[in-house]
Amino acid sequence: MKRLLSAVLAFVMILSCVVFAGCKKKDSEGYDLVMITDGSAVNDGAYNQSTWNGVKEYGDENNMSYRYYQPGLDENGKLSVEMIKNYVDLAAKDNAKFVILPGEAFAVGAYEIAPAYTDLNFVLIDAFPHAENDETARFQSNVMCVSFDALEAGFLAGYTAVTDGFKKLGYLGAVNSKTSGNYGAGFVQGAAFGADQKDTPVVLDYANYDAANLNYDYSVSIKAVYKKVSEEKEKTFKVKVVDGIGSGVYTEGENVTITANPAPEGKVFDHWETKSETKGVKDRKVNISSKNDSSMNLLVGDCDCTIKAVWKDGNPEETEDEVETNIDDTELKFNVKVENGTGSGSYAAGEMVKIIADVPKDGYMFEKWESVDNQGLATGIAMDNEFSYQTEFEMVDRISSVAEKMYDGGTQLVFGGGNPKSDSVFKASENFDYQVWAFGAGTDEGSKKNCYASVVNDYGAAAKLALGAYQPGGVVMANCSNGCIYVTGKSLDKTKKDKKGNEVDNDEYNGDYAMIYQALADGKLNLINMQSGGDVRSTFKSSCLTLNYWINE
Repeated sequence: MKRLLSAVLAFVMILSCVVFAGCKKKDSEGYDLVMITDGSAVNDGAYNQSTWNGVKEYGDENNMSYRYYQPGLDENGKLSVEMIKNYVDLAAKDNAKFVILPGEAFAVGAYEIAPAYTDLNFVLIDAFPHAENDETARFQSNVMCVSFDALEAGFLAGYTAVTDGFKKLGYLGAVNSKTSGNYGAGFVQGAAFGADQKDTPVVLDYANYDAANLNYDYSVSIKAVYKKVSEEKEKTFKVKVVDGIGSGVYTEGENVTITANPAPEGKVFDHWETKSETKGVKDRKVNISSKNDSSMNLLVGDCDCTIKAVWKDGNPEETEDEVETNIDDTELKFNVKVENGTGSGSYAAGEMVKIIADVPKDGYMFEKWESVDNQGLATGIAMDNEFSYQTEFEMVDRISSVAEKMYDGGTQLVFGGGNPKSDSVFKASENFDYQVWAFGAGTDEGSKKNCYASVVNDYGAAAKLALGAYQPGGVVMANCSNGCIYVTGKSLDKTKKDKKGNEVDNDEYNGDYAMIYQALADGKLNLINMQSGGDVRSTFKSSCLTLNYWINE
């Protein structure tokens, strides 16, 4: 039975390779280049797609065959070392010359697997082999690593931000991470260089999100606001809910969620009773979505009404909503105070906060929710519906709250390069009505709503670089000198060819950017490296840049 099961599993694995593999025609000796994705699709619009494009280009330019494998992830959404080994084994059986591994997801796998495949040459992009739970680099004799120059990437972002007209910048990153620290140090040095070059005053807020002493309190106050019914131009009707929530005054056609209160002891919810309170309108005109669901919707019609929850004997079953979420008491929480409603409490990032407005007094109706932080500034919290008496929102994380504080203070653009939680700068920026920007890093994040530009680590160019200059056990630096780093929307070329092949002006050409890019490529700028936990203030001197260091001494 075990042999049969093994045979079936082997067949399934091979079949999955056929389903998830792309290739250039196999030669008589197998495939020369094999790429393994990190579990995402090869057309993910990010690192896998970039790497695959570089592999294909290198293969076509050097008459080498290629293919890729897309492995499955475990129950935790992780790429296991065992799964990586399965596909490396397939590559070995396919007589591959090179196996290309994109990103940190392969760092432990490269460390544990590569020594057993001495005939294979591995390319590990943007990572170094290391043991599980120990990030100390453990170089392998048959693994060549590609490391991106975070200093140059940060410098390009900072310089571009200033020369494009931004005068109030922010950096949010993990200073105790060498990669993030260098992104931040580069960003500061680039901003300083641009400010001095343009003789323009620039202010930069610099925050270390992993510092215990950067504990910005993002407690908020939320208030239910009411207005007089006489101010409402549309027809309004009064809804009274007995033993439930949803009472209020609403406009005709409004969709109102009605929810029964928790059942009394020994009782369970049975059904809703509805009654019209407007003369001449029958009870059946009260339009509810379900008579038997304890939470349902009322489509407000042309009558006042009373809706009553009816109970019956029985033992209530535990529902998903009734299961208490266990939150680690050591996790940072923010306080929420709800005025004129319920929902006050202490919440951790990611928790859903449900708020319900109190029943308005006679002659009034609910209008909207207003919210401010403990600085008296608008929070920008994204509620499901700020105009609904009953709504919810996700509690912001600590990192987003720091970015929001920057934005509240007038920061126009925040950079989160090298920050594993860099989405926080976008999440924060999207919560505001006025225009604020985030500068992306790593991949082209232009699809995000408030992305001004991105400094890109080109995995495809890095793959070609490493394959073309392969050194077993070596490390190659991907930077401006080999075209592996660039800023989106900026070009080094003054002209381009149009669809007809004619030479025309390139509207993405930027002389300042081209000048600084070439200087970096030629090694004419001496950037100052920042060690893990270092003080970025020691990396620059400027007469025009003011640095606000958001890290307590």
